[in-house]
Amino acid sequence: MDRSADGVRAKLAAAAERGGFVMLVGDSSVGKTRTAFEAVRARLRGWWLAHPSDAAAAAALVGERPSRLVVWLDEIQKYFDGDRPLTAGVIGELLDGPGPVVVVATIWPDRLHRYIGLPDRNSDEDRYRAHREVLVLADQVNLADRFSRAERDRAEAAARCDSKLRAALAATDLELTQTLAAAPQLVARWEQAKGIGGPGRGPYRSALLTAALDAARLGVRGSLSPELLGRAALGYYSDREWARAPEGWFDDALAYAIDNTTMHGAAAALEPVAGQGPGEIAGYRPADYLVQHATRVRRDVWPPARLWTALCDTLTDLDDLERVASAACDRRLYVVAVPLLSALVDDGDYEAGERLAWLLADAGDREGLATLADSGCAGAGEWLADLLADAGDRGALWARADAGDVLAADRLADLLTRDRDRDGLRALAEAGHGMAGDRLAALLAEDGDRQGAIDILEGLVEAGDLFDERLLNRLGAEAGDQERLRVRADAGDGDAADRLAVLLAKAGDRDCLHARAEGGDVYAAIRLAELHAADGDRATAVAILRERADAGDWDAASRLAALLADAGDRDGLEALADAGYRGARAQLARFLAQIGDRDALRVNADKGDEWAASKLNALLAAAGDHLALRERFDAADGWAARPLAELLAARGDHAGAIEILRALADEGDDEAGEQLAALLALTGDHEGLRARADDGDREAAIRLATLLAEAGDHEGLRARARSGDWWAAHRLAQLHAEAGDDRLLHFGFDVEGAIAERRGW
Repeated sequence: MDRSADGVRAKLAAAAERGGFVMLVGDSSVGKTRTAFEAVRARLRGWWLAHPSDAAAAAALVGERPSRLVVWLDEIQKYFDGDRPLTAGVIGELLDGPGPVVVVATIWPDRLHRYIGLPDRNSDEDRYRAHREVLVLADQVNLADRFSRAERDRAEAAARCDSKLRAALAATDLELTQTLAAAPQLVARWEQAKGIGGPGRGPYRSALLTAALDAARLGVRGSLSPELLGRAALGYYSDREWARAPEGWFDDALAYAIDNTTMHGAAAALEPVAGQGPGEIAGYRPADYLVQHATRVRRDVWPPARLWTALCDTLTDLDDLERVASAACDRRLYVVAVPLLSALVDDGDYEAGERLAWLLADAGDREGLATLADSGCAGAGEWLADLLADAGDRGALWARADAGDVLAADRLADLLTRDRDRDGLRALAEAGHGMAGDRLAALLAEDGDRQGAIDILEGLVEAGDLFDERLLNRLGAEAGDQERLRVRADAGDGDAADRLAVLLAKAGDRDCLHARAEGGDVYAAIRLAELHAADGDRATAVAILRERADAGDWDAASRLAALLADAGDRDGLEALADAGYRGARAQLARFLAQIGDRDALRVNADKGDEWAASKLNALLAAAGDHLALRERFDAADGWAARPLAELLAARGDHAGAIEILRALADEGDDEAGEQLAALLALTGDHEGLRARADDGDREAAIRLATLLAEAGDHEGLRARARSGDWWAAHRLAQLHAEAGDDRLLHFGFDVEGAIAERRGW
């Protein structure tokens, strides 16, 4: 991969010309960093190199106006942490400097997949939007976890003079780069810990290492303090083992974890993290490869309560808090997620407040929501108001409304309206909540008390509290009160102007309509034109509407075109369309389609009229004329693509339809994407669905999960669920629920809801 035509060196050479962003993607210990280093040394010799300590340091480089600089962002996910994470804007400014700048980054595949995956379209939360905006800028190089035949041949040639390389080549359970990085010894160090040192040492060594790895896979990226490790380890051995723990068990277990002698000094299961002063240790961090390995083998293992408690009590890094809180939310561990999110809220994290509000609402914690809402979290106020309304708790809603909670007042007004409680609505309105007055007026109007409703609404107008102006206009129109409507229309109320024009037209008051039309009232002009048209005076109607259309009024132009179309005035429509009137081309195309004039539609379509093209292709599709549609499609008529694909699918030419729909979907046509997914599912094309699902196509993911579920392919669903496919996890959970198996399948997100949904809980 390093030397191929589309490998790292080739991409670096291309980036060196005008600047670029190259990102190496691969598992831990496959050689990402070394490959990048060797490629930079070979292709960018003589360039400056900067290794920013964090995102702020990277942003500071922009002000230096760098040239011929390599910006080294090894493990780029670390630059997404902190108060000022790395942004796409910083990358763009670095690359747009006075001279070429090359950004080089590395990342694990699972983290890349997590960051660039699109959020659930039904969710307002897009946690990784900023991450995605950065990563999509990169020219990506995927490093395989195994050598090609040619690469292995070169390694075997070099092994003649390198005993360590010979040993690595002899390994069968791990790939060459991982073997060279001491991966087998790391795995053995962890997995064999319980048996090393006997029953008096082994269980405690295993417990400490496993606790560290579970903390890392739950999201802790910073150092693990001795306090955290000591407290968490207690959850990984039995009460009997705990009762028999020897004095100094923690020091022995820690010494075992940080010992790298069995790895020939290459690595240790736990690496010390330097503190502020010389020789000071801030904590410990597990080896990357071991974390990745543990994440795979312990994916379905639920971490013990003592680990969660230790994380809640000892974590201080805000980014670690956020990630662990997310892991707790995914597992519906409210008792853990709430204090973690609360700590983030106390630090001013708005998004954490929104997530905490959702959790408290899901748990029905009114008191917690009230506290959060009173602290200024708007989302909490909305959730609380909804909870109280669902419970019908008028007293609590009144109390919050009296304290100035507008959302609570609104929900209370909804309850009172539902129960037709006029006295309650009147009291709420008199307390200063205008929406209650609106609802009371609507109830009175329904009961026939039109004047009572009008009096309330006019009072709201005077107080500047009217929410439903259209209701007041409707009641005025029903009462025939032209003067009230005229006042509101002259004040700029378009709805009042429209209702007034209707009243005047019904009364046949052409003089008043004409006067208002002359004053610029388009609604009056339209109603006046309709009166003339009804009398058969189409010329006057056209003249009135044309004058307003010439003044730039879209509604008048549209009515004018419709009038000509209704009259069958083809010449008038064509003249209007040729003059550039908005809506005229659409009306002309509809008219020509109604009379079946394909030739005229074809002429207009060839001139670039999209309305004519759309109508022509619809006629061709209805006639089953796939040859004519194909001819238009081949002539680059984009409007022919969808009808042609649908016609081909109906004729059984699925391959042809799929080819067209795929091109449309790739251009961002969501409807074509849905049709494509349906066709791929119909033809049983699992690979086609999988490719689109992996690219973020939600419909393809749903269809693929459904196919796998219908086939009873548990392993296929499990594999996709573990890669982050929510729909696969959902279907898998449903299959288990149908089989009576309530065990939860933990893939880093909630599938309990799928079981609950299936069982009707």
